Amino acid sequence: MNLIPLNTLLLIQHNIFKLNKMKQEEINSILAAFRTGNIAKTETIINELKDKGNAQLFSSLTDEYMSFDKNVKQSIYTLFCDIKDQSIAEIFVNKIKNSTDHELQEILLSAAWNSRLDFTNYLETFIDIVTECEFQLAFEAFTVIENVEAKVSEERKGELVDYVKSKIGKCNEQTLVLAHDLVSIINGYELL
Repeated sequence: MNLIPLNTLLLIQHNIFKLNKMKQEEINSILAAFRTGNIAKTETIINELKDKGNAQLFSSLTDEYMSFDKNVKQSIYTLFCDIKDQSIAEIFVNKIKNSTDHELQEILLSAAWNSRLDFTNYLETFIDIVTECEFQLAFEAFTVIENVEAKVSEERKGELVDYVKSKIGKCNEQTLVLAHDLVSIINGYELL
């Protein structure tokens, strides 16, 4: 058995820390550029980030989103819609669930269905939004569920339909129609 010397392990750990620190410094630099409101610079950065965005950057952008001006927000929204990294789906959902800012939730829900990430594992969260929130958020969450290109087991399909039915009592007049339509949408999902 070959053991790695301690000094080599420490050097690797140091380099990993340095890399992570460098990434955070890069993220801080991006955030600072966005705060200037310079739309040309923002667009340039957005175009560079489209292919290399990561979870840490997504999280930072959502945390800072409300501090940016309108034009920068629009550019960031476009970036969110272009996300292709499936590992960000869970962070997307957590940011939607945990945000207390209505505007941010609406932007993230809209970007979620535009991004075409697979949110199949998080459908209950979107069902909760449809059945418990005001109409605009409910409609955005409904659209996420409607656009999921899901292949689910018969058992999972039944669980989701039962979940929707159990939540219908929490709907207001406006969202009740959406909740009833969810049953048809879920029943239309392809089987594995």
